Amino acid sequence: MLPILDKFSTEHAHCKEFTNELLTLGFKGDIQHDYATRISSSIDNSIYQVVPELVLFPKEQADILKIFTLANSKAFQTLKFSARGAGTGTNGQSLTSGIIIDTSRYMNNILEINLKENYVLVEPGVVLDQLNEMLAPHKVFFAPNLSPSNRATIGGMASTDACGKGSRIYGRTSEHLLELECVLSDGEGVSFEKIDANNLDTLIDEHSRRHSLLSKIYQSVATEVIAQYNKITAQFPKLDRFMTGYNLAKCYDPHKQSVNLNYLISGAEGTLAFITKLKLKLTTIPSHKVLFAISYSDFDLALRDAKNLLSLNPAAIETIDDNILKLAKEDEIYPQIRPMLEVHANHDIAAINLIEFIAHSDEELSAKTQQAKDHLDTQERSYYLATDSDEMAVLWELRKKGVGLLGAMKGAKKPIPFMEDTAVPPENLADYIVELRALLDSYNLRYGMFGHVDVGCLHMRPALDMNDPKDQALVVKLTKEVNDLVKKYGGVYWSEHGKGFRSEYVKDYFGDELHTSLQKIKKAFDPYNKLNPGKIVVPFASDDELVKVNGPFRGTEDAKVDNSTQKLFSGAFDCNGNAACLNYHPDQVMCPSAKVSHNWVYSPKGRTALLREWLKQLAEKDYKPSPFSTASSTKKQSVNKNDFSYEVYQSLDKCLGCKACATACPIKVDVPAMKPMFLAEYHKRYKRPLKDYAIKYVEQTAKWQSLSPSFMNSVQSAPFIKTWINNKLKLVDAPLLSQETLKAGLRKRNAPSFSIEKLKEKQAINPQKTVCIVQDAFTSFYNAEVVLSVYDLLTKLGFYVFVLPFYENGKAAHVKGFLTYFHKKAARATAFYNQIARLNVPLIGIDPSMTLVYRDEYPTVLKDQVQFKVELLQEWLVKQLPAINIKAKDHATTLSLLAHCSERSLAAISMLHWQKIFKAFGAKLMIEKVGCCGMAGTFGHEKDNLALSKEIYASSWQKKIDSRDQSKQYLATGFSCRCQVKRFSNKQLQYPAVHLLELLN
Repeated sequence: MLPILDKFSTEHAHCKEFTNELLTLGFKGDIQHDYATRISSSIDNSIYQVVPELVLFPKEQADILKIFTLANSKAFQTLKFSARGAGTGTNGQSLTSGIIIDTSRYMNNILEINLKENYVLVEPGVVLDQLNEMLAPHKVFFAPNLSPSNRATIGGMASTDACGKGSRIYGRTSEHLLELECVLSDGEGVSFEKIDANNLDTLIDEHSRRHSLLSKIYQSVATEVIAQYNKITAQFPKLDRFMTGYNLAKCYDPHKQSVNLNYLISGAEGTLAFITKLKLKLTTIPSHKVLFAISYSDFDLALRDAKNLLSLNPAAIETIDDNILKLAKEDEIYPQIRPMLEVHANHDIAAINLIEFIAHSDEELSAKTQQAKDHLDTQERSYYLATDSDEMAVLWELRKKGVGLLGAMKGAKKPIPFMEDTAVPPENLADYIVELRALLDSYNLRYGMFGHVDVGCLHMRPALDMNDPKDQALVVKLTKEVNDLVKKYGGVYWSEHGKGFRSEYVKDYFGDELHTSLQKIKKAFDPYNKLNPGKIVVPFASDDELVKVNGPFRGTEDAKVDNSTQKLFSGAFDCNGNAACLNYHPDQVMCPSAKVSHNWVYSPKGRTALLREWLKQLAEKDYKPSPFSTASSTKKQSVNKNDFSYEVYQSLDKCLGCKACATACPIKVDVPAMKPMFLAEYHKRYKRPLKDYAIKYVEQTAKWQSLSPSFMNSVQSAPFIKTWINNKLKLVDAPLLSQETLKAGLRKRNAPSFSIEKLKEKQAINPQKTVCIVQDAFTSFYNAEVVLSVYDLLTKLGFYVFVLPFYENGKAAHVKGFLTYFHKKAARATAFYNQIARLNVPLIGIDPSMTLVYRDEYPTVLKDQVQFKVELLQEWLVKQLPAINIKAKDHATTLSLLAHCSERSLAAISMLHWQKIFKAFGAKLMIEKVGCCGMAGTFGHEKDNLALSKEIYASSWQKKIDSRDQSKQYLATGFSCRCQVKRFSNKQLQYPAVHLLELLN
């Protein structure tokens, strides 16, 4: 029997006392002691894992003040805190065994946009893309540009002094900070902006009289920065990418006699103060851009050419090596970039440089473009000039995906971050990389490279198995060797991703004296070492220690799970924490439950962390999961809420199964594939709710109910039946059966009845014109008019159409973890469809969600037994267009396609097929960018999911549908999507969302 897992990392009574008192002070945010939240917050995008005691989600600045005011009392001075945004750090910057304060859930508001004074005021949880999308109509933006821009928070950017593409022109985050509102470690709220250095003594005296920590802070600036300025400038190399955190060189400007503490706090990784608001400088968006994609046959050529290309003064030069390009070929992005890379190349592509030019006028851009062309044409280079915004966006998206694509590398050894943001002067880069590659090659390591060659920063991730103690030791060894190599070439070990667990090397670059200055500054700000302790430096004269490169590694815990179990739940162990699943945008599919709740326990990243912990604890109890076995206890138990398995269940229960994580996640983490395996194990011990059985048998039920649809609809609509379904089965808004059944409709049309013999006969007569429709329960029994529309259209187009007998697909049962039942139904359906496949007759499905099961879950379960392929209707029909005679007619109505989330995830190219089909019929079809509709099969019909389902719908679909022109016709491919529009749309629509084929007849 599945054992109870009651092993939770220690949460001290002291911490509970703190939260109890915090509530009495009127703390408005969320206080989460649950192990699931703590585990999901124990990882970032690094190789480390540290479980916090508690996670706080403040709602406003006043909550932060209350936290640190209380923590400053004698009773709680030993408590430790760390700020957290999206958790995208690559070096464990936000990880702590103390208390995490996460601002991403609530403190994510854009407070003020002041175009007159050219600033924007934001809370720290605001996401970079969220901010720039809001600013775009005003033709301004926040200039620092990061790869994880769709989830990176502004607070996190300030805490690591982040930068990325274009930093050569725009610089780092710190250079765009006008003012920081912070809470100091003693609970005092302060604002930091540029001040006159000549007034420093006055400020020290003033704050000393108030017993304010600011007195010591300003005193430390006077003695450790201003008094040592010449020493500082002599110590620091003249390198744009040198300083992240405690930027002594920029904190003081001797020419303007000004002090700006924002340069100390930005990049300090939350070790000096907690940022609560940020006043940011706005930059005018360049109105004109072009992007050159230059292909090379050798990576070294690309690096050395970048040095020459700098003479053209581009906005950015970014490079991508052959390893990433190979991985990109297996990603959803490659069909979009293939024409731009391969068509113009006359050699195998081993690397590309992306060179961007920006300007504020056509004339200026034309001059820069022509200069670049003249330069590029002097040597044998192949290049593509992208002038279209969509083309440029997708090329940059390839670059942004670099980290994630590397994580998708096959095998136990995965490219990992620990030396990835080294930087040297650009003129030294090529030589440095030659020596660095020789070092890595001496260890027979695979690796990928990409980065900002215009500023001498190249990201490098060697592939290591972090479950292996030998490779863990190699991380420590390589860190020292690469650090020595970087210093040889006049560079720095960290240039953009912060120090975190690499803090032990800080002294190498500051020197002994200035390192002591850093410790004194830390002591002035944080005398009790409460703020992210162990990162960068410890307070002067403190016995506390820095964190070390040598762990705690996540792989140490993962290694407790045997290889076969890791393979079974491979998605959980492959997740590298890159957090692509935290994409803020409501019109992106991944991940709907996390997106609207801002509860990262519901994200694929959070769910994989929970699954790894679950499997580790099972391994410690010598229990090996076997989800496909039927063995279970004779008597199921009621749920034990103190069992960690219950917390994992709660997280996975809110997964809609949209499959976006299986494709949009660079690592291809497939949570919907792991969820049924977990449920199968979980319910070996615990009773299932009745609704699970109703969902398991929904296909059978629909089939038998359709024998008398009018009667069954009246029964279902009866108040006492609806109440029983609602209260006992916990299901809501069940759809009504089609009044005209599919059988009746086909009889009216004299449609042929199916038999293998008849199929063989028709196939022999006209093999190109025979086709079979695969039924699914939802379209056939609840939306039969759609199947009939498909039949009518294909018949009109000259095809001989068989509507195949109904076979249970099993998807609903699979989602709920009835794996044995699903296997049985899948095997039965496979045996039947294999017969037709052997006759080379096309099989087409109508509902995307049900159809794609035959291509996704069936081969996973039945392996090579599956010899058939069911195509989506549009996939098959688009291939027939050249051979059929279509009488196109004008469609005055604007047509917009709202595609099913599984369809966009697993068959994204089929959206373009619909466009081609409609064009052939004389209609223009627009593809709307939308997220998940929130129904997801039976998910939205479960009472416990109703509020979440409605919220997901409101976040994307409802905004499109209820704000549209009434002449616009929306088309939805998914049956569940059409149901969702029907039940939640706020307006009486002239045209409800219908299936596309209903419009083409």
